Amino acid sequence: MGLALFSMAMFFAMIFATIHGLRNESRDRRERYATQKIFR
Repeated sequence: MGLALFSMAMFFAMIFATIHGLRNESRDRRERYATQKIFR
């Protein structure tokens, strides 16, 4: 039982980290694009 709970927690943590990383990456790209438009 403990092993199943542990593997499930690791699975959810992996999904959460992936979603968080993708969101941060897209936000960073959008900010960089906005600054490029401003400086041009």
